[in-house]
Amino acid sequence: MRSVSDDRAIGSVPSWFVRAVTVGNITLVSFGAIGLAAATFGQFRLALVAPLAAVVAVVLVRLDLPASNHQPRGSARPSDTAFAIATLAFIGLTTGYGVLHHAEHIEINRDPGFYTNTAKWLLDEGSLVVDADTGPFEHDETLTFSEQGLPSPEPGTLHFQGNHLLPVLMAEAGWFGDSALFAAPVLLGALALASLYVVAAQRSSALPAFAVTVGVGGSLLWVAFARDAYTEVPSLSLVLFALSRLPWRDLPTRGAAVHIGLALGALCALRIDAPLLLLFWPIAIGAWWINDRVAARRATTALVAGFVPVFAIAMIDLFVRSPEYLDDLAPRTAALWVALSITVGVIALCAGTRRGRDLTSTLTMRWSAARRARSASAFAFTALALGLWFVRPRIETVRGPAQVSVEQLQQRLGITVDATLKYTEDSFAWQSWYLGPLLVALAIGGIALAIASPAVGRRLVAVVGCAAPASMLYLYRPNIFPDHSWVMRRYLTTLTPALAVAAAVALDALLRQRRSSSRFQTLFVIMLAAALATIPVVRAAPVRAAADQRGYVRAIRDTCDIVGPDAAVVVVLDPDDRLYQRIPQAIRGWCGVPVAIATPSFDRQHRIDLTEAWRRDGVALYLIGSDVADLESFCRGPSGTRVRAENPFLLEQTLTVRPARYSPQSLEFEVFDARGCG
Repeated sequence: MRSVSDDRAIGSVPSWFVRAVTVGNITLVSFGAIGLAAATFGQFRLALVAPLAAVVAVVLVRLDLPASNHQPRGSARPSDTAFAIATLAFIGLTTGYGVLHHAEHIEINRDPGFYTNTAKWLLDEGSLVVDADTGPFEHDETLTFSEQGLPSPEPGTLHFQGNHLLPVLMAEAGWFGDSALFAAPVLLGALALASLYVVAAQRSSALPAFAVTVGVGGSLLWVAFARDAYTEVPSLSLVLFALSRLPWRDLPTRGAAVHIGLALGALCALRIDAPLLLLFWPIAIGAWWINDRVAARRATTALVAGFVPVFAIAMIDLFVRSPEYLDDLAPRTAALWVALSITVGVIALCAGTRRGRDLTSTLTMRWSAARRARSASAFAFTALALGLWFVRPRIETVRGPAQVSVEQLQQRLGITVDATLKYTEDSFAWQSWYLGPLLVALAIGGIALAIASPAVGRRLVAVVGCAAPASMLYLYRPNIFPDHSWVMRRYLTTLTPALAVAAAVALDALLRQRRSSSRFQTLFVIMLAAALATIPVVRAAPVRAAADQRGYVRAIRDTCDIVGPDAAVVVVLDPDDRLYQRIPQAIRGWCGVPVAIATPSFDRQHRIDLTEAWRRDGVALYLIGSDVADLESFCRGPSGTRVRAENPFLLEQTLTVRPARYSPQSLEFEVFDARGCG
């Protein structure tokens, strides 16, 4: 029998595959960072950004383009190459289907809406600032401009909420057309899947890595998030890329350490909660210093050199172009950075002093020698995980502040109405809804095995350590609206990759337990791998074509055709639909016309005066409202034009079950030419 601790054949990935993933992620960082810097200062232009970013990408890639994967074996077997090619084929099929069914999230109802609108504005205007009070709109106190996702730092000026690296990447894709802008998240998803395969194969073998990559890439998670403008998808790619450049037996080379730093810096440009994803890395650096201080000094210096420039660009963007967003989340963000600072301080004491290094080394050796303690810890972890999965939902009901939107969704779904319910007691069970119970069960076994076996633990410690802080926090309290699949955003960059890689390690361990009946055992493992890959795909099949706001661009372009290029638009208030909070920037960005929002003091006389003022500038004023009734008090006379888009492929909203059906979705409103009103 060959033991699972025999790692001589672990981790072979064809060098060309690793190189492709490296080039892809470094290109992401280079174009993202250079584009973000240009956008922050209002200079986002193809002629400036593309050549500079390309040069930077080439230089950074050449720092350390891996000839192998820095793992024990240096060459790939034919089967490894075959599985790598099969993985690329699967990613190609998934990506092609995603491109054909991508979202068109231009109505601002959730985060992807303002990211997409940011990208479009940046593509056409080259700036992250909107000067909305132009022409007769300027200084008109009956009008306002701020809408959901676009705060106003001063009258007439708008900022786009959030970190801006993802919109920059989408805008750069938009150089090839609006269709490419919408397809950019799908392509970033392809890179994330390729990065997942590398990390899983480095720590297991080709078959398990292929199985978990198909399982994740074919799951409902990927359907829900990899076709829309979610920061979690490129964040996942960068997290996995950083892990792929971190050898699990040696220290990284200087070039690899620079790449890790670049990826971690880019995470800070994607997400305001990035410190949660960085907490592991001071621990990794501390381990370097304990093992080899000379090599650790070189690697640490290189990592910091990669991290600081991108991090600086990220902070300038956040403080200069999104200060309102930063202020809103200041308490939580400050707590995360304090936690990271404390971690750095503790690790500095452990690794930076002789006493600390000696104590840490002693504890590590004792843990390695304490077989019974490791076995007991593995058993305790398994019991805890199973308890979270099966027991917690039966003994706990998580509640919090009441949310009207939760109550409304409960009423629509016909379930128990209680606006205080958060449903977080099911947070671990949610993972099996999307990834399948087999993958989750194998992942639990893989992590337990890593606790019990130091040889396996070396392979998984970085992956689990990177995911653990955020995973524990979000399993306890996700702090997000609890509908599905929205709530699963919290786990896509944290628990999901950890479960996937741990499942691959467990499957690989089964594959390596060679007995006299090895042929039947191998067949059994292959069947497990097939089931692991197939279950998530089958569960997602009924809603494989799901996409949010598919077809909405056509409605906005129809509006652009109605109003023409020489137009100005006022979106009126409505009591129920709140259209004025969701489409002004879409019309402003796609039609290229000034757009304002009526306040309660806007009346028929103001409409007449404003119509005449714009007419003198050769511009036609149009009014937009949810329906005719919203416009009648401003515009009497000829009827307007009804604009409508329908999307039959919206993934249903659920609270207590996995989404399994489509839900109808529509956008409709009236467009009135104010010149023809009485």
